[in-house]
Amino acid sequence: MFSPFVKGLKCATLIRLGVSSALVLIRGFTYHGSVRLLPWYIAGFLALPLAFSLFTRSLLAARLAFGFLLFSGFTNIAVPIWSTIAKIPPPTSNSASLFYGFLYLFPCVVAIVTARRHAKTSNQSG
Repeated sequence: MFSPFVKGLKCATLIRLGVSSALVLIRGFTYHGSVRLLPWYIAGFLALPLAFSLFTRSLLAARLAFGFLLFSGFTNIAVPIWSTIAKIPPPTSNSASLFYGFLYLFPCVVAIVTARRHAKTSNQSG
């Protein structure tokens, strides 16, 4: 979970999330929808400092990035499901929300798989 590859993958995903949120905040909400999404764009903008903190050797930054991506991914997957069940219009298209949900969860899946492989190989060698 703390390998350079996984940290780089998390960093790239967080930078993508932060930059897209920053662009929406800079352009304004008339282009992207309603003001009720403002907290989500601010939270997305906070991904930028978190991404740059991954360049340090801090385990806390790596864990925070993992949790942030996990939360963002599950939220993007849950919103279309919830809006379909509640029969309310979703804030973004269902396909875009699901796409970004899986995109944000991908580094988490890679981190879990590599952590399990590392644990399995260290158990066999010791």
